[in-house]
Amino acid sequence: MIAVYTAIFCFAYVLIYHKKLQNKDTIKKILLCVILILLCSSFYWIPLLEHKFATEYEVFLPERMYKESTLTYYKLSVSDLFFTENFDLNFHIGLAILLGMVLTLCYRKKLSKKQKETFGVFLIFGMISIMMTLKMFPFEYMPSILKMIQFPWRMLEFATFFFSVISGFGFAYFMNHASKKEIGIVIFTMLYLCISIIGAKQSVQTPFNEEKYLQPIPVTPSTGRVHAGCATFEYLPKKAFQNREYIEQRSPNVNVLEGNAIISHMQKENTNLSVTIEQVEENTKLELPYIFYLGYRAKLQKEDGTKQNVKIEESENGFCMVNVSNIEKGTIYVSYKGTVWMKLSYILTLMGIGGMVWIKFRKLT
Repeated sequence: MIAVYTAIFCFAYVLIYHKKLQNKDTIKKILLCVILILLCSSFYWIPLLEHKFATEYEVFLPERMYKESTLTYYKLSVSDLFFTENFDLNFHIGLAILLGMVLTLCYRKKLSKKQKETFGVFLIFGMISIMMTLKMFPFEYMPSILKMIQFPWRMLEFATFFFSVISGFGFAYFMNHASKKEIGIVIFTMLYLCISIIGAKQSVQTPFNEEKYLQPIPVTPSTGRVHAGCATFEYLPKKAFQNREYIEQRSPNVNVLEGNAIISHMQKENTNLSVTIEQVEENTKLELPYIFYLGYRAKLQKEDGTKQNVKIEESENGFCMVNVSNIEKGTIYVSYKGTVWMKLSYILTLMGIGGMVWIKFRKLT
């Protein structure tokens, strides 16, 4: 969703400077940037689309990724932007940014025409971002796709970016035009404030123990809607989410869903599994102890030593499933290898990064 909001701001920025689109070089640069962005981010969006087209996941269902009550509850007041009580979540704009913006206002007349334009546009964008975090803004009436940001205070990320650019103008002109005494006073003040914040006493009731977070937390009947390792279960397949009681009660074994087979000698270590199957009837469906995600590979090694790939499908419970038929004895090996599209996306990402480095190197030379 951050990418969607970023695209909206970028589109608005292009509209503001639409006259410059008459320049062919500008259009070429924009297209080049779009290509590089798509390449560099392909490791994310290609597997995402691949999973979307494979089956129904909760994350893709309409109105699944947000609750209007949460949107309303987490709106900020103006005071939250400057003060925090009882070591609650910090939503401050930041002293450094505020000081830089004040300096920019002081040196505004000395800014170039281009800098003044940037100052005005980014100030408007930043103020819009701030307003969208406040209680006065009707976030709950926004289009559904925009409400998927879940928490209005995430718009502070954009406000911080836009205000940081404005602050940079102020600090740059201050460092170049102020006296050494004035610069020293500002640096000393900023260091003092930073040290004061770092040195503030904080009360933590329970000592933090990282080790207890290393082991996965099982889903049990006492698990609520929010889970420490699964968020709100929004990344489960729809079938798995609707059968959560099955997840709670299911043993970590290979289960026979249809047909008949004798299961033995199962060994499972993370995403690697091997299991011996015997006396398998025709069209027997075996459910593996893995939630259905693309990238798992299964191979069947028969008693005579021959091997064959076995297609992994989604069971009615949202788990990985394989179909096997008429096997006296064999062993199924399962491992997570990723999909062809995933591997291709990694190559495309490396190409994008390499392209950016090459372009930067050319400019330097």
